[in-house]
Amino acid sequence: MNLLGKKEIQEIRNEIYLGKGYFVLRNYINPIQVDHIVQFWKETNFENTENYQKFRDLHYGKSDFSIVSKDSDCHYNFFWNSPKDAPTNAVAWQMQSVRNQIEGNPPDNEFFPHYSTPGQKKSLRYVASYRVIVTRNNGSVEHHADWSKDHSRLQASLILSEYGKDYNDGGLIFYDSFTDGKPMNISATENLKAGDLVFFRHSQKHGVDSIKKSPKQTGFMRIIMPQEVVDITSNHAEESTNQGEKTVNVIKPSDLLRDQVPDLESEGRSYYDHEIGQLMKIAIRSGLDPAHVYWHRGLWGRFHDHKDWQVDLLKKKGLLPHHNFLDLGCGILRLGMALVEYLNDDKYCGVDAVNDYIELGHIYLKEVVKTDKKYSLLADHNFNFQSFKRKFKMAIAQSVFTHLSFEQIDQCFSQLVKVMDHGSKLFFTICVGQDQEWSVMYTTDTPMVKSYHEDLKFYEDLSKKYSFTFSVVEDHPHPSQQVCVAEF
Repeated sequence: MNLLGKKEIQEIRNEIYLGKGYFVLRNYINPIQVDHIVQFWKETNFENTENYQKFRDLHYGKSDFSIVSKDSDCHYNFFWNSPKDAPTNAVAWQMQSVRNQIEGNPPDNEFFPHYSTPGQKKSLRYVASYRVIVTRNNGSVEHHADWSKDHSRLQASLILSEYGKDYNDGGLIFYDSFTDGKPMNISATENLKAGDLVFFRHSQKHGVDSIKKSPKQTGFMRIIMPQEVVDITSNHAEESTNQGEKTVNVIKPSDLLRDQVPDLESEGRSYYDHEIGQLMKIAIRSGLDPAHVYWHRGLWGRFHDHKDWQVDLLKKKGLLPHHNFLDLGCGILRLGMALVEYLNDDKYCGVDAVNDYIELGHIYLKEVVKTDKKYSLLADHNFNFQSFKRKFKMAIAQSVFTHLSFEQIDQCFSQLVKVMDHGSKLFFTICVGQDQEWSVMYTTDTPMVKSYHEDLKFYEDLSKKYSFTFSVVEDHPHPSQQVCVAEF
């Protein structure tokens, strides 16, 4: 049981996110470990919990419990409790660590509910639990899909029994193409053995077909690790609630923005269409973390909406093909893929602090847009706009100043005034609310600041300091932020 190397992680990601949709780590635990876990959970008598309702009873501090029925045993375990069996707990802990590696999440993600998650209420957190499950004769799990809006999430299943030895029919069913593919019994086709660890995407349909076994056989036994949503402010456990409250502010939730961003699925619009699916797969192939690539409110959230909004705004405000254009925080070239084709040769310049995005942007322009036009991209976090060696007629900073400190925003304008042409315009978006800035981890290794402004005074003061005209754009509202313009 070791953590994975970088090359091994990429190979696994290719299989899960670009290939067949699952990956089997063979012999993840050895036969001695398997035998101990199987014997402990088979031979120990646990009190049956009745009338358990997940959305009512699951909260931070919840005690471990068991649900025992005629065709299955399901033992629910949480990392915040003392383990019933230390070896089982250690194996589950390592499974979660490996899953975090593959997904590209922070190493301590979801062991305890200390991360707030965009789109969730303040009191709710995602955590990982581990369930030891024995499915006996005629037992099954209805085929289903989970986490439909986040295709990075993985289910982890540690197999503790062997098809054809501990049970004769049924087993783990996995669909080969999300919810509309063909079901495959990977217990049989992959010849799964006790000790094998299976990772697959939660958003793809899966289940357990009816198990057939003889009286002397164990059945289909496994440890599964779903992600749970728990309430950290539940009144069920006062002591645990207080512990949870201490962790709420580790990363502060963005209530202002969250309330303004609609649910794409409820609007009947999918962020994961064919075009974006192609872009996401290229991103995974290029080495970006799945948790970043496939997150529905992150890099890819509202891809078409934000691209179209920017293109419409810029053309409406006078951007012409012969203008030099500066894209601040160009990222993966969501806007750039459209503007490189619209503008004349060598008129588009993009800058971003994340070098991986710049490299991915080059790939997109080559493989997706298939353009032969010249353009300029710069990976830089010091606002070195003068390296483009030109004056710009128009620029945009969409969701950029919302991720810079007040000092960095000031520094950015100090450099912009050196490269913006007379009469030029910068369009930018900000979040208005209480004056505050705080640090977050944008990806597992990229620190970032989130900033809000109580009013517009900060930018009014900047306009006096750097001699530009500042105003609010009223006639082209942004989907979630305040739109402003600086005229130089």
